[in-house]
Parts: sequence; structure tokens; C-alpha cells
Amino acid sequence: MLYVRLKDFHGDRAKERRELILAMLKTGGPMQAPKIAAALRDKGDATVDGQMVTVILEQLARTGEVVKQEGGSWLFRRKTAAA
Repeated sequence: MLYVRLKDFHGDRAKERRELILAMLKTGGPMQAPKIAAALRDKGDATVDGQMVTVILEQLARTGEVVKQEGGSWLFRRKTAAA
């Protein structure tokens, strides 16, 4: 069986989730993955769960956009000017 992913067929869901997560962290301060997942579900994303949000946050951490704090909270990393 062959599976084909049609890019942008239903909109780029992963990109949309990343943008929503970053927006939540920018405005809401530090949040844990289950709380972010619950907020995404409240906004109509019925397929997202805490583990999926954790994976997205870890990807964003690799690019330097978010930072994981002690206790499991995630924080938006503000861009600073290079010295």
C-alpha cells in the first residue's frame, strides 16, 4: 500500500500548530505541554495530544525558538541583538 502526503491539501497543519504554540508562549508565558495541547483542542484541533506538542516543542528548541525550564515548562526565547 502506498501512502501519499499531499502538501497543503488541508493546509499545512504542522506549520499552523507551530505558529499557534509560539503565539501562546509569547502571550501566555511559560506553559507545560499538556496545557498547550488543551488550548489547541479548545481552538478546534481535535487530533493533538501532549506527546505531539512535546515533539513540536523539542523541534522548536533545536532551532532556538523556545527553551525548556526546570519543572517541564516551556518558555518563548526572545531574540536578542548580537553583541
